[in-house]
Amino acid sequence: MTLRITRGRITALVAVLAVAGAVLTVAAGPARTQAAWTDRSYTQATVTAGTWNAPSGGNTCTAVNQGGNAVKCTVTGIRYEGWGTVGDQTRNYYIDFDAPAAKTITFSVDLTTATGAAGAWSWTNAGVSTAAQFAGTSGWTCSSLPRITGRANDWLTTTVYFPVYENKTGKSVMCS
Repeated sequence: MTLRITRGRITALVAVLAVAGAVLTVAAGPARTQAAWTDRSYTQATVTAGTWNAPSGGNTCTAVNQGGNAVKCTVTGIRYEGWGTVGDQTRNYYIDFDAPAAKTITFSVDLTTATGAAGAWSWTNAGVSTAAQFAGTSGWTCSSLPRITGRANDWLTTTVYFPVYENKTGKSVMCS
């Protein structure tokens, strides 16, 4: 028996082989690849001891004008004056703002960034006096000290004043 190959049969055979190859490729899916190496990275830092103030970026404020629109607000300084004996001291704090055209200011500040001259201070039993010119916000309590999160009394847009007692026991404080 002699097999005769014609041009038409070769074309058909090539087409069948192409389809079979495509079916096998689709069934197997693309092969996964993996890098033959991994890059290593090293980091080094110098450790130093010392003291420094926290960045002022931790002290923030937002302000709105009488129409309820947001206006510029910046905490420009925090300072205190203190007196008393260690363990039972009082400090008068002043938070200064740059908030032109503001009616209401809300703020969050870290009192450890304040400037002033005083001895050692403990925040463990500290409390803010009821004479404060702000109301606590966002669930703020005395246990949050030295962080203050509050809303200044309306129209106090340049400086907010408040006394802080190192030992709140027996004192009139606005927070528990």
